[in-house]
Amino acid sequence: MPEGLEEEVPDSNRREMSAGRRSVDPETSDCAGDQFPEQPYTSFTKSQLRGLRLLLGFSAITSPLTATIYFPLLPLLRTQFHVSAQAINLTLTIYIIFQAVSPVLFGPLSDTYGRRPVLLFTLAIYLISNIGLAANEHNYAALPGCPGTAEPGS
Repeated sequence: MPEGLEEEVPDSNRREMSAGRRSVDPETSDCAGDQFPEQPYTSFTKSQLRGLRLLLGFSAITSPLTATIYFPLLPLLRTQFHVSAQAINLTLTIYIIFQAVSPVLFGPLSDTYGRRPVLLFTLAIYLISNIGLAANEHNYAALPGCPGTAEPGS
């Protein structure tokens, strides 16, 4: 046999030798099916899992929902605040800039402090800034800042 070449291993032996583990043939195995749990293990209760799914679903939809809702409102905002279209478009530009910069800022923070605290912090920022947007009826000066602060949460 030439140097560097190994002997060909039959397929039946290759399965048993792969990754240094013993493979189990389901046809010849005497293992009972109840050896493995039917449900994956988790330390969360069903209500905690439901709440976690709702929180993660909410956080996943915030950015697309915010951008989709905000864009059609631009003409209405122009008449509400009595400003030019360029001034209202500036708020959208600020939102997009914050959308681009937020991962750069909050990515390293989530690596340092963990994903959960950073996610909860950014969702709190999102909630507070959206309450500020909803409460703002006549002050254009507050308008450009709120979409920008809403973005890190989405």
